[in-house]
Amino acid sequence: MSNGPIRLYRRSGLARPAMFVLMAALSTGACKSSSEKVNSASSAAVTPANGWAGREGVKDAIALLNAGDAAAARKRIMTVLTKNPGDGIARKLIDQIDKDPKLLLGSQSFPYMVREGDSFSSLAQQFLGDPMLFYALARYNYVSVPANPPVGRSILIPGKPKTAKKAAPKPQPGKKPAATAATAAPTPSAATKTAAPASNRPQASKLRGMALAAMNSGAIDRAVALLRQAHSADPDNVVIKNDLNRALRIQSSVRRK
Repeated sequence: MSNGPIRLYRRSGLARPAMFVLMAALSTGACKSSSEKVNSASSAAVTPANGWAGREGVKDAIALLNAGDAAAARKRIMTVLTKNPGDGIARKLIDQIDKDPKLLLGSQSFPYMVREGDSFSSLAQQFLGDPMLFYALARYNYVSVPANPPVGRSILIPGKPKTAKKAAPKPQPGKKPAATAATAAPTPSAATKTAAPASNRPQASKLRGMALAAMNSGAIDRAVALLRQAHSADPDNVVIKNDLNRALRIQSSVRRK
């Protein structure tokens, strides 16, 4: 997204079918009519058979907003509201001109890549549920001419993205469903293995040194006890095992005397 407004206004006319969606929201049975000029901004107007009788001011305001002429659109809307203060569409349009779009639509949003054929009115219908919010959605993205959405560029859509729920796979006839991790029975092992104790070589080396010192001083019983602790700390150490056997022989010899 750019920081400044995206100015895509083309004076030659509205390149997107935004007006079709907006006019269809007001009346059914729409049919095409010829383009008409509104305050120097041409619009591909679609006039329903009976929907715009007496409401040409609202239709003109929508065309002006699509062309990016908010000032002229506001004048037309105020004229409509002077005659008919209860016109809901006119009030909705004037709010989109005067109010902060983030206050109208919310500050939380998600990105959307505009595709060929998209219009702000169709996007407002798809994501906001109301095509008449086209101008607020355009202002939300700093687009000054809603009739020309930035195709191929990312815009922000107010709200949270809709995530599709994954359907559970249907079981096939005659085929048992695969066991899940929660339901699968554990496979018994042939024999239960006892984990070997972890060796502590630094401690074993320290105990061996103390044992040798005790052996040299004649404290053979203490030397045997220390070497047994060293052997337990490092069972695979051949040197400590040999020292222990030697100390046991000395201890046995001393006791026979």
